[in-house]
Amino acid sequence: MSLEKIASPEDLKKLSLPELESLAGELRSQIIHTVGKNGGHLASSLGAVELALAIHTVFDTPHDAVVWDVGHQAYAHKILTGRGRDFETLRKFDGLSGFPNPAESVFDPMIAGHAGTAVSSAMGLAAVDRNRKVVAVVGDGALGCGLTLEALNNVSEKDRNLIVIVNDNKMSIAPNKGALRTHLNNLVTNYRFNRFKSRIKGVLRRIPWHEALFGFIRRMESVIKHTILPESDFEFFDLRYVGPFDGNRLDDLLPILHRLRALD
Repeated sequence: MSLEKIASPEDLKKLSLPELESLAGELRSQIIHTVGKNGGHLASSLGAVELALAIHTVFDTPHDAVVWDVGHQAYAHKILTGRGRDFETLRKFDGLSGFPNPAESVFDPMIAGHAGTAVSSAMGLAAVDRNRKVVAVVGDGALGCGLTLEALNNVSEKDRNLIVIVNDNKMSIAPNKGALRTHLNNLVTNYRFNRFKSRIKGVLRRIPWHEALFGFIRRMESVIKHTILPESDFEFFDLRYVGPFDGNRLDDLLPILHRLRALD
């Protein structure tokens, strides 16, 4: 599959996993070639290639809205949404913007030049239409912005189809510092435990446990979670947390995004 044949995200839905993985390589080559000539944000967009592919393969964009925070991550998103032929004009006069821009494409619901705006913008978009999914892609640097934390504080008060993806690459303008960085590292540290726990749950669901015994197991899980494992900040905000997953593996991303899209 050649990148030149991708006119819109609809074309992605017909592709096999190996074809999508091959497309990821072509996307990286085009981003490197264009940014090498025009300047721009290289690392953040290269790191989000598979994520952009997976989102547009699984979700029904532009009906399902995707808000990128910050817009530095969105070059693959631009190429996949009908702007591939014009991508060489990136950041040139009368060319493509270096950030998502609604004046440029229906696939860009919001302008996102700087960090911290995605979750609050996505909340508003989700409120407009309850029948669509809204995805906010938040970099780990943007996660610590006051505006992001304020939005997370308000998300649980509203019944909306909102999915927040934290793209943790351990970098902002410089390597991240502080409590949120430590917390994200702890989540990754507990990745193997979480996978083990998920497998055990899968086994238990196939066994006709007596209700009282199953309740005891759930209480023990709660004790383990709160005494041995650090609580997820996202669960503190009354948000369901799933992960972490390898953001550069389509065979990890595609199944989990399909699962999340099916949930209310």
